[in-house]
Amino acid sequence: MACARRMNAIEWARGLLAAIGLLAVCSHLLAVGEHAPTNTGIVYAAMQVIAKAQDAVSSDATPSHQEFIQFDVATVRENRSSAPAYINFPFSADNTYVPTHGYMRASGLPLMAYIQFAYRMNALQVVALQKQLPDWAASARYDIEARVGGDPTKDDMRQMVRTLLASRFKLQLRPEITTGNVYDLQLLHPGKLGQALRLHAADDPDCRDNRAKGFSSPCGAIGFDVPDPAVRVVHMGGSKIVLDQILFYATTQMGRTVLNKTGLTGQYDFTLEYAPQRYNQTPGDVDSDSSTPDAPTFSDAVQDQLGLKLVPAKGPVTNYVLDHIERPSEN
Repeated sequence: MACARRMNAIEWARGLLAAIGLLAVCSHLLAVGEHAPTNTGIVYAAMQVIAKAQDAVSSDATPSHQEFIQFDVATVRENRSSAPAYINFPFSADNTYVPTHGYMRASGLPLMAYIQFAYRMNALQVVALQKQLPDWAASARYDIEARVGGDPTKDDMRQMVRTLLASRFKLQLRPEITTGNVYDLQLLHPGKLGQALRLHAADDPDCRDNRAKGFSSPCGAIGFDVPDPAVRVVHMGGSKIVLDQILFYATTQMGRTVLNKTGLTGQYDFTLEYAPQRYNQTPGDVDSDSSTPDAPTFSDAVQDQLGLKLVPAKGPVTNYVLDHIERPSEN
């Protein structure tokens, strides 16, 4: 059921914006408590998505950690109401998690939202999979309530949602890795960082003394400052982050997979200011928003402010192929 034709520029742009909007619905404020998505503009919805950009630090499993494969009980119902979407913990791509002691409740979300969470997909992977879904799967919204004994981690929740999707929707996905057009993120000058990128102080593990100026995002997370929504300039920053966290947003912004080839493995503080970009002809062919001619493009800002560069290259691109999906079985 893979795509049978190449997407044109309009289809790609629409699909990517839809994917960004979907990811925004599934991303949440990093405050503790219940998480209810809000309706924001697409640019700023994307910001909320990448404010929780992908955390490269995986959770450490210990021998005593309980193995979670599936929920003990779960209900799946189609949602035909106009009520706002709701999730009781962040569906973001990073490790930000509000422990729920094995309880999951989500309502009013499209099926793609659950798939994106379970498989930790970026926006480009969402676009590619959306083109393969049948109409009902692309449009229907579902409520899922599930519970398991114990204290699963966020990655455990992902695995159990995968199992649930396979059981109730008969979902069968397989990763397909091809060689395609990518961007390599590299140092502009060996051994030298830009003025807006600095190594995080080792004696400040909680970011008490060293925090990106103007950003209140938690230590280890990327955030966005939008002082005036009418001004289309993005202010992005974070404290004690690894560069792989930026890749998730860079991939969405550039329209191609971005790979970290800097060789930098430490934790950093950074800020970045740039104009939103739009696609011209094909994915990867982007331009600055014409309404902000004085602001740099994302790639120019990365170079001038962070001392990094985005170099066109060939590299591995991972997408998912849909082999099978059905309407959900009854509870």
